Amino acid sequence: MAIMSKPNFKICNTVPKAFMHHVTEQKHEIANWSKIKGIWEPQTWGEYGAMSKKIGQALLAVGMKSGDKVSILAQTRLEWVMCDMAIMCIGCVTAPIYHSNTKEQVHYIAEHSDARLMFIEDQEQLDKILEIWDRLPKVEKAVVFDAYHPKNLPNVISFADFIETGIDDGSFEQRIEASKPEEVISFIYTSGTTGHPKAGVINNYNVISLIKHLPDLLDIRKEDISVAYLPLAHIAERLLGHFLKLVYGNETAFAESIEDMPNNTRQVGPTIMFGTPRVYEKYYARISTGIGDATWVQKKVYNWSVETGKKRVKLLSKEKSISFTLKFKSAIARVLIYNKIRDIFGGRIRFMISGAAPISPEIIHYFQWMGITIYEAYGMTETTGVISCNKPGFIKIGSVGQVIPKTEVKIADDGEICVRAPQNIKEYYKNKETT
Repeated sequence: MAIMSKPNFKICNTVPKAFMHHVTEQKHEIANWSKIKGIWEPQTWGEYGAMSKKIGQALLAVGMKSGDKVSILAQTRLEWVMCDMAIMCIGCVTAPIYHSNTKEQVHYIAEHSDARLMFIEDQEQLDKILEIWDRLPKVEKAVVFDAYHPKNLPNVISFADFIETGIDDGSFEQRIEASKPEEVISFIYTSGTTGHPKAGVINNYNVISLIKHLPDLLDIRKEDISVAYLPLAHIAERLLGHFLKLVYGNETAFAESIEDMPNNTRQVGPTIMFGTPRVYEKYYARISTGIGDATWVQKKVYNWSVETGKKRVKLLSKEKSISFTLKFKSAIARVLIYNKIRDIFGGRIRFMISGAAPISPEIIHYFQWMGITIYEAYGMTETTGVISCNKPGFIKIGSVGQVIPKTEVKIADDGEICVRAPQNIKEYYKNKETT
């Protein structure tokens, strides 16, 4: 089933074309989940495509042309990816902004990116724009996802009203068919050591070159589901929660907020999860606190289960056989402790990925003992997110794994990591000197 749903990337050689493959071939399959009035509601690929089309048609109706820049200033949510896909499908460029940015940081990115239109989350983000709009002469319109006041603001329109302004004249599909691998689809702003952030220029070829390999390397399947909660303005969530699903069509559930992520994760029960080391450290600390409050008997059972897990993992790492006695003990520990740890993540987790910073080996070992694997990965904005990763069959704790296919890495004499790969960005926008 997974093989049947995979696009032919020789034909679907752009993000919009890969997207439309799933919209047409899997239109009744679930693509996304979001919480509406307290209920997790599914969105099929067909619905995902239809909404992205309405947004794209509305963008064309207000005069957006190929190569024009559109900013998204919002937390990670379903509307974010629908707008992103619509922008890319009509040949425009997404210039995302972190919702946590100050108004001056927002001003810099909106001005530097030459954004003509901005999708904005709510009143809080709109207020930032209203204070700086007189210094953003290129921004023509703001589209707001949630309720805002006052309603009669010039050049401000609600998302619900905006998506009804488009015309279905076939232009949306024509833009997708005409999309080319070398076309720029997004900027990703990355902080430099000094000065303003730099805008990495990402094109279709960068993304397609990367996603062709990653799902098979990591054994990501069509039936997998992940929870998107990290900022989509960062390449990590954009890649793992948004672009990777264009291979096998797996599902994404959008957390209500980063604060609600732990509760949402328990409710959804993801099979794969991405997080920074800090995310896993918080889970580990929470578990440790719970054990500290446990009874004497509960602590004894927990400690026995941990020791059992240590013995099992040690033997497996040395490729030695596990005795019947240890298998029996592990089965008991699984019922008493391991499954309770897994339930924190919803009970279905197959593996987790850690990136963006080094993670303590202690954290990885601990979750291994509980029967949960964490794969360390390494990458950066300039490589569209990934250079190397641990993977099934190859895990070396304390390393960032093996270099992925078609990627060459060289360590210079001064220790600098040099990378040559198809996922490498072409340049920084308006900053060729530092490219």
